[in-house]
Amino acid sequence: MRSHKSTASGAKRTTKVRKKTTSGTKKATPPARAGDLESLVGKPTYRVWVDMLGRLAPDGRTHRVAVVVAAMLQYAAGVAYEKYGGEPEEGTLAASLFNAAEWGDPEEIAAELSGVLARLFDDAGVPYERTDHRGSDYSMVDSAISEYVHWHSMPWE
Repeated sequence: MRSHKSTASGAKRTTKVRKKTTSGTKKATPPARAGDLESLVGKPTYRVWVDMLGRLAPDGRTHRVAVVVAAMLQYAAGVAYEKYGGEPEEGTLAASLFNAAEWGDPEEIAAELSGVLARLFDDAGVPYERTDHRGSDYSMVDSAISEYVHWHSMPWE
């Protein structure tokens, strides 16, 4: 599985997720563990993110908060690339972050990353489920995942 991502300098990098196999058969990809974000980016960075969300999200507009959280995931993907190169082990947060760019199924991506982001919002003391002015429920976690997946999308190009 390969993915081409642009780096800050504009250069392309290729990632490849290693498959865990048992007896030659592929295992289903388990969701990334929620505590992995803190261990991936480090406690100081994670604490800053928790503080930011705690201050910005309660009164913030979802479409703005979602971009901030998506940027956190972009940062985490960059750290993962620096730590593991282009071949993280399947089932890890690093693999989930890399795979999100390749998968077309938003439900699959949400299943992989929603626990990680729910934990981030919970640690910040911010509810991520909201209700719009029409009474419809929605999730800031889902909005952030959508922003992350479409980070490089520019429909006008």
